[in-house]
Amino acid sequence: MCPPAQCEGYNATAVAATTLMPERVIVTGGAGLIGLHVVKRLLDIGHLVWVLDDFANSERDVVDKRAEIVEVDLTVQKPTVAAIEEIKPNVIFHLACHPYEGLSQFNPTDVTMSTSIATLNVVTGAVRAGGVRRIVNYSSMARYGKGHPGQPAEMSQNAEKQVEYLGTPFQEWYRPNPEDVYGCAKVSAEKSLEILCDLHNIEWCHVVPHNVYGEANGKALSDPYRGVLLIWTNCMLRNKPFFVYGDGMQKRAPSYVGDCVNPMVAMGFGPFHREVINIGSLQEYTLNDMADIAQEVFEEVTGRPPVKYQRAEKRPCEVKDAWCSIDKSVRLLGYEDKTSLREGMTKLIKWAAETYPEGLEPRYLPSLEIEGDKVPSVWRERKM
Repeated sequence: MCPPAQCEGYNATAVAATTLMPERVIVTGGAGLIGLHVVKRLLDIGHLVWVLDDFANSERDVVDKRAEIVEVDLTVQKPTVAAIEEIKPNVIFHLACHPYEGLSQFNPTDVTMSTSIATLNVVTGAVRAGGVRRIVNYSSMARYGKGHPGQPAEMSQNAEKQVEYLGTPFQEWYRPNPEDVYGCAKVSAEKSLEILCDLHNIEWCHVVPHNVYGEANGKALSDPYRGVLLIWTNCMLRNKPFFVYGDGMQKRAPSYVGDCVNPMVAMGFGPFHREVINIGSLQEYTLNDMADIAQEVFEEVTGRPPVKYQRAEKRPCEVKDAWCSIDKSVRLLGYEDKTSLREGMTKLIKWAAETYPEGLEPRYLPSLEIEGDKVPSVWRERKM
């Protein structure tokens, strides 16, 4: 980890705003929600960028035309390694995975392959290519689970002790403690990457985004399994109700993608070797409040009153309260939490309504690896 004085003296904002010495940069998952914006920012500040993506959940035509595109399935080692060896990058921003936290209990192999195994293949390619200076790995708030496990709480003599947790906002020093398969895969990917990078003299750092939303692409908008604000927006465009799971008192901090990109890009070029940094909004909302705001903004933007949202049963393995401390990102990266949820939803809904005014049919998977009555009924019965 870099010395505090060195990090605190580093002007990440200046790095994000000015052209650096051009480097060869790979962005895996560069056609996704966050990746699109990272690619554009890297190009804007003068770097040469290659996007590695299989386009299973994204689209080629939305990628900045200045970037080179390599279509590759990162879970398959040979073509992944060959692509990285040919490009010979200096920096890799590794975003690619299937970020299905809720679905990971029912598609565990797919999620683990695209998260943990894909990461191993990318690092293998980086080692064999030579010349890779740093890998900026994108992890997930799912790494924290319920928070940092503390001491067992005292209970009655005949009852088992329960573990207390240091909870929200989650701090970077918390020991990873995932509650779902996706979180486990992310932690596995982190640790494997650290071991291999340390052995082969490649710098590494972990970005921990949380609940990022914003303008994306049609496949992201039509995905019924992830991206709650995109799901809700698509339902409202289609004049369908969206669903709030459980009592809706779960708390999250939605993070507008435009606020997150500059700090994320800066992590590839400053003194951030071995750092773990949360990047995203601090302002938490209940899902009920988020739903009310989304419906209000939709009517303001489109002039169409949306169908009132409905409730569904609680999803398995879902953490009740999950948002992160942003102190470290403000101090080291100059992160600014500028965009309120209402402002960000206005941008998202304007983009979606202009691009897909009638919405898009949800892209349900033909089957899940694990079926049955534990699968949330919204997915099982394709209610949206």
